[in-house]
Amino acid sequence: MSANVPNTLRQMNKSLVLNIIREHSSLSRAQIAKIAGITKATISEIVSELLDEKIIYESGAMENSGLGRKGIMLNFDANHGVGVGIDLGGTKISFSLFNLNAELLATEQAETYKVTTRKQFLKLFNQAIRNLLDKYSISADKLKVIGIATPGIVDYHRGIVLEGSPNLPEWENIALADEVSAVFNVPVVLENDIVQP
Repeated sequence: MSANVPNTLRQMNKSLVLNIIREHSSLSRAQIAKIAGITKATISEIVSELLDEKIIYESGAMENSGLGRKGIMLNFDANHGVGVGIDLGGTKISFSLFNLNAELLATEQAETYKVTTRKQFLKLFNQAIRNLLDKYSISADKLKVIGIATPGIVDYHRGIVLEGSPNLPEWENIALADEVSAVFNVPVVLENDIVQP
């Protein structure tokens, strides 16, 4: 267990740095270190990783305050990837495409598939996701996450629909998150389609 602690801490620091860059935009490494409370050496390593992953980019030097060399400004690339949000209803299915800042890029709607088996439904469902990406010229490697709101009783932690809607075929005890994740090789988050006040 102790072997995982440094890796877990590194991932937490990486997430922290990425969120600081995303929220503040155009920051130098020194500014990030000050906000995060992490050493400059650690910040430099994390920034190098994020630059290699192309989720951030450099945009030039900040003005020199006379206190040393100019810092290179770092920015979050909200268009590095996209997510797909899906509201799965008994009569209609809504698909949304959004960037990494959760800004809506496009929406599509289709009638809920009138099929009799879960297998047929999932085949059409996965194809609709592919079609959405194709329509907006999004390559498969740009897809980072899929969120699905589905009717029924949902086990959020395991991504399973325990009991579903009578309008959806064989919609019970289905590991929906795993089924869709296996096709697109991205994390899939499952939610109940009822919005809580």
